[in-house]
Amino acid sequence: MNEINQEPKQYGLKYIIGAGLVIAILGVLLLLDLHFHGLAWQFFWSQTGEESIGGQILGMVQVTGNLVRPQPDTEAYVPVENTDVFPFGINTFFEQESDPKKLEVMFSMIQDAGFGWIRQEFP
Repeated sequence: MNEINQEPKQYGLKYIIGAGLVIAILGVLLLLDLHFHGLAWQFFWSQTGEESIGGQILGMVQVTGNLVRPQPDTEAYVPVENTDVFPFGINTFFEQESDPKKLEVMFSMIQDAGFGWIRQEFP
């Protein structure tokens, strides 16, 4: 009984090792092709615009992710949400100003210009 149970494990292990070797060989061949600007490099470049090997591989991972990720629903005549929100804002750098009076003037100028919101970084 023990011999029967051990054979499938060894049989499966051979396939795992064989598959690992095939994947490793294909990976090496892909890296060589990318290094010498072969067909894979040209295809990756046409898809990603990246010239470095690392950039191309990362770009292809992202392209593949876009293919398997669900896409947004873009049916015609779908009502647009948040149309009452004023879309224009302004970048500010208030952390660079130490005078409170100048800050008040800047806030009032932004409001008078019609901007409905600001974006402020907090370093």
